[in-house]
Amino acid sequence: ELPPAKRYEDFFQIENGVGMTRDFLDRFQEQSQHFPHRINTSLSMTLVSGQLAAPVISRWVVPVLNKIENLTANVVTVPNNFYGTSVTVTGLLTGQDIFAELSKHELGDIIVLPANTLNFDGIFLDDWTIEMLQDKLGHPIEIVDNNFDELLKKLD
Repeated sequence: ELPPAKRYEDFFQIENGVGMTRDFLDRFQEQSQHFPHRINTSLSMTLVSGQLAAPVISRWVVPVLNKIENLTANVVTVPNNFYGTSVTVTGLLTGQDIFAELSKHELGDIIVLPANTLNFDGIFLDDWTIEMLQDKLGHPIEIVDNNFDELLKKLD
């Protein structure tokens, strides 16, 4: 269980993973109050996560998204083979590791990648680009910087 936000005062520990997760969940909960009850077109999305965050996404994000009529969300956990499986954070995933794992799954209509998998130039740590990954997977990719409300508006 994650401590409540008040435990972190001004979130000086935001980079320690736990603080970052608490902040993410609080923001997601706030955003979810504005989510539509339904979207116009039936859509399935695959959320990409590293091993550390996947249980949080599965427990707190996917069920909320799946309450939206015409939307189906699932999460795929990507192991980090590039740096070693002891590296479990999403921000150190590479394009080739994401491709290797996603190619084993039914992906639905759209793939949702966290923005922290890319550098400021929109490139993965292994020099793959979003376009390369999209082409290899044959699915559109949306980048989300922790703003699911914006994503849902864009997709509806």
